[in-house]
Amino acid sequence: MGSIVTITVTSPTARCSAEGMAEYAFTVSNPSGAPLRVGSRILPEAPAQEGWFSIGGSERELGPQETDQITVKVRVPAGTASGQYKFRLLVFSTERGRSGEDFTEGPPMVLEVPASAPKPAPSPTPRPFPWWIAAVVAGVLVLGGGLTWWILSGPPKVPDVVGLTLEQAGARLAEVGLKVGNIGEETSSDKPGGTVLSQNPAPAAKVDKETAVDLVVVATLLQVPDLSGKPLEQAKELLLAKGFKLGDVRQEYTGRAAAGTVVGQVPRAGDQVAPGALVALTVERGPVVAPSLTGQTLAEAR
Repeated sequence: MGSIVTITVTSPTARCSAEGMAEYAFTVSNPSGAPLRVGSRILPEAPAQEGWFSIGGSERELGPQETDQITVKVRVPAGTASGQYKFRLLVFSTERGRSGEDFTEGPPMVLEVPASAPKPAPSPTPRPFPWWIAAVVAGVLVLGGGLTWWILSGPPKVPDVVGLTLEQAGARLAEVGLKVGNIGEETSSDKPGGTVLSQNPAPAAKVDKETAVDLVVVATLLQVPDLSGKPLEQAKELLLAKGFKLGDVRQEYTGRAAAGTVVGQVPRAGDQVAPGALVALTVERGPVVAPSLTGQTLAEAR
């Protein structure tokens, strides 16, 4: 069994929208010096189902040292129980088929399925206005109006904050006595980072004051810096300063750079990824110098 590619992901967790949809972006790299044709599929962990997942272009050609993106879209059937569901991305060599020995399993991924939003209470049937309430209200006004506030106040309705920024959504919820709950992130190509994509409970739902409203927002992406030619320690410091983490580090002899300097990275320089993403580095190993055996016996040289 051999690992044929390197698989990284911007975030190991995604939260389904109110419609049961989510999306993951995987970075797949061919570290070898030869072209490679690969296929991909999803390995769900029960009770997750393979039919929930779809991959655009499951087969592709990766050139030597080439990196590509694999997008996995998720659509969870209506009525699926809320909770966390696990799966992995499998990338395999098409030359040996799906059952061959040359493949790589990606890191474990978590799909969060939220609870269904409560349905708004039905509107009451209009009734004739009871005029005796007017007399009661008049008496209350005479006593100071305190009882009037108690009669007219009720449980707040959840405002619609989809499309607002996270800061605007928090302020809008605070206006009606609610607060921001859990915050999930999803990538989006047509909305700026921090924009609210979905909420739970749904807009117009009647809830108690101080209820936490869970939000899913567009992930704020960062640009991966160019680390080529930098010493390993300097590259690590730059990654941390830019909001990334150092991933796997491997050595390779190219003869084109000084030993200990960066000659390759995944994701590539300029890629847009989530804060805290792992960046794998390839470092120049330099030539291997044979030790001097002068003056040693044959047994010592061995």
